[in-house]
Amino acid sequence: MADLKISQLSLLATPADDDYMEIVDVSEADVADQNKRIIVPDLVNPAWGYSTKAGSYTLTNLDRSVLFTAVADATLPTAVGIAGRRFWIGRKGSGVITIKTTSAQTVFLRGTAEASASVQLSLFVDGDYLEVESDGANYFVTRDGLQPHVAEMSHAAGTPINDSTLTLIPCDTAVRDNASIVTTGAAAKITVLRAGDYVVVANVLIPNLEDQERVFVYIYKSGNKVRSMSNYLSTAGSNVTLGAFVAARLTLAAADYIDVRVYHEEGAQQTTGTAEDLQPRIALFEVR
Repeated sequence: MADLKISQLSLLATPADDDYMEIVDVSEADVADQNKRIIVPDLVNPAWGYSTKAGSYTLTNLDRSVLFTAVADATLPTAVGIAGRRFWIGRKGSGVITIKTTSAQTVFLRGTAEASASVQLSLFVDGDYLEVESDGANYFVTRDGLQPHVAEMSHAAGTPINDSTLTLIPCDTAVRDNASIVTTGAAAKITVLRAGDYVVVANVLIPNLEDQERVFVYIYKSGNKVRSMSNYLSTAGSNVTLGAFVAARLTLAAADYIDVRVYHEEGAQQTTGTAEDLQPRIALFEVR
């Protein structure tokens, strides 16, 4: 496009095809500043740079903030030649947003250079966002709006627990699940989407136990025991509710899963509690 004076910016109605508009102003500049060229990106119309997308989209240098409303790939432009350029990518509604780069460029997040389509960069929760800035070769995160993943499940129906038999609790209710990571039923589990540190807590109570019995509660990670806690009824009694609470801070990888299991030595089959305050539970909290 032709060079324009600063006073003529109001004549522009649509963005230029190029990423930037070059403007030269001689008549309105001081003598010492004449013939200096000014690069002005995206400043003519404040609406430029913001958009919503309902599918995959490759950002350009005319974009500033892009809000995705459905499952999509958000592909950043090359970081080369645009040092200092920032892009905001957000999610509203359902559908995972996967952030991608070009030419094997990376995005530096929390001390790690993440590759294109890394789950660490994905927007899994409604309201998630990331702002990234080019350093001329790659990107680094300037604002991290990824929400911690939180999940909790319980079992309301009551599960028969055979004597001296390690039993997985088939949790039937997702109490909370902001990232769709809970699986209920016979293979109940909470599956991790992105690597990091997590706090996991679980408790199981068994009513109607007799004297001198033991109950063990275990947290399992991907089929392996990682934490346990036991409780022992040492005195005579009957119809006693006995159980245990176990907690752990774990470093988990993407696709790891956790579940809760219980073991008792009452001598006969017992059933977990069904009242709300007696139901088995397991919960996971991401540490960010």
